[in-house]
Amino acid sequence: MNEYTVIGAEPAGIIAVVRILQALLNTTPNVMAAKKLAKKVCWIDPQFKVGAFGQEWRHVPGNTTASKYRAVYDDIFAILNVYGITSPDLSSFALYSEDREYPSLLETAAEPLRWMTAALQSLVTPMIGQAIEILGAINDFQIHLASGEIFHAKKCILALGGRAKGLPHADKTKIIPLEIALDRARLKTFMAKQSRESHSAVLVQGSSHSAALAVWNLLACGISVKQIMNKPYQYYAMQENSNGRVCSVNENTGLKGAVAQFTRALEAKTVYPHQWSYDILSPDQPVDYSPYDYIISAIGLEPVDSLSIQGVNSARLYYDHHTARTEIPGVFAIGVGYPLAAEDGSKNVGISKFWPDMGKVISYWR
Repeated sequence: MNEYTVIGAEPAGIIAVVRILQALLNTTPNVMAAKKLAKKVCWIDPQFKVGAFGQEWRHVPGNTTASKYRAVYDDIFAILNVYGITSPDLSSFALYSEDREYPSLLETAAEPLRWMTAALQSLVTPMIGQAIEILGAINDFQIHLASGEIFHAKKCILALGGRAKGLPHADKTKIIPLEIALDRARLKTFMAKQSRESHSAVLVQGSSHSAALAVWNLLACGISVKQIMNKPYQYYAMQENSNGRVCSVNENTGLKGAVAQFTRALEAKTVYPHQWSYDILSPDQPVDYSPYDYIISAIGLEPVDSLSIQGVNSARLYYDHHTARTEIPGVFAIGVGYPLAAEDGSKNVGISKFWPDMGKVISYWR
């Protein structure tokens, strides 16, 4: 019987495994005892390649600075050191040679995560496979894989990743997948292969970092854009509050780095003044999608629907935004599909948010 089964090896899954290993160090008499218990942590993933973060999304510019990635990674290396795993040569990772405040490509941020994934697999019990169903209850969950194998665990941590939220009233045949829209080279190739001749602007719905990047990529490919937003773009900034304390503004929702610079220029009409237009509509105001040949949904992420937990689809699983507990006792949900709440009510997404958040909620996993 495994103490924990972590399902998913995207960044949140990696961090979950590390936090469990850290907790074992804090609750066992010595490292040898912690190592023994670590083998009772089952880690399931189809590939162990850092999920979409390290694959489909790898060429996407991130919204996190290199310095924040490095701070988290250095903490993880230190925990692995206690388990006897020597840290890698950091100079071999591009992340450690670029500007500390430059938002990295996800591929750059994924390199150290691939190394960590291999190191963690040597400490826990990894299983390559696709989890499709969880039956049973706390202290005896049965995790069923597509291969037919079954694993038992006392508690389950879901780190399944996320997918772009759909637009229910839009023609699905017109949708450009978000992972293509955010990769300029793939977008250019995709549009070149389309058989229909588009005489209308591409519609981008959303005002997030992803929406801004999709707009930028379309315009750079020579494609006009019509954008629908429920609020104007917001920008990350450091400001002094009334108490004289310097704090961040729009930490989760604000644009950063090169994407923010481009979007400010776009709003000032110093770039692409005739190829981009936008409307601000309230969330309940319907959008007419019929004039557009292509549509991009960039209104956020939702959980994937790859797993059934006691008959509840993972895309519809209720979870507490403060504790990561789900409606099923003993099952916890984390990551981009199940983000925890920030103090301002926004959702914490990203490695620099997952690390401290899971440090807080792991107390509920015990």
